[in-house]
Amino acid sequence: MPALNRRPRLALGTFAGSLALLVANDWLFKGHGVLPSWLTGKLSDFAGLIVAPVCLVSLLALRRRSAQLCCISATSVVFALTKVFPAGAELLERALAWVGLSWKVWPDPSDLTALAVLPISWFCCRALFRGASTRDAAPRIARWLAVPACARTGRWRRPTTRQAGPRATTPWPKPAGGSASSRR
Repeated sequence: MPALNRRPRLALGTFAGSLALLVANDWLFKGHGVLPSWLTGKLSDFAGLIVAPVCLVSLLALRRRSAQLCCISATSVVFALTKVFPAGAELLERALAWVGLSWKVWPDPSDLTALAVLPISWFCCRALFRGASTRDAAPRIARWLAVPACARTGRWRRPTTRQAGPRATTPWPKPAGGSASSRR
């Protein structure tokens, strides 16, 4: 029996750690010069591929193995399409904009290495939701904390620099036919 109790604890710790890494990386590290941009991108991909399937399973309240596997597969297919095809990334951005989320997805086939964490995601889903009721801690954490955090992590904020005056300016050149403030 003790081994059965360790699996959900390990899965919850793995999920919570991945969620904390995802939130810290996307809210604190990205765009602030704390870590190189290539590293923050990879951290988001690795942590996101653990957190996102668990969130999807939680939102849909799925307990059957086949349904959980479908969630993990769907997450990985969408991830792969957005990383390999620029049109896939643009389609995801538009779909998310339709529901009010402003994300920027950069296609980069080297990000496909993050698919290696899918067995960890599978372990978390199986351990956390096997026989879980909606009153258990794991589904509540995934549903009420992780889902909003995931929605917020993809939000892209344009880096700004402050000058002596009251206006913030962007480090990019002005577009042809408009000022930098017209792009906000």
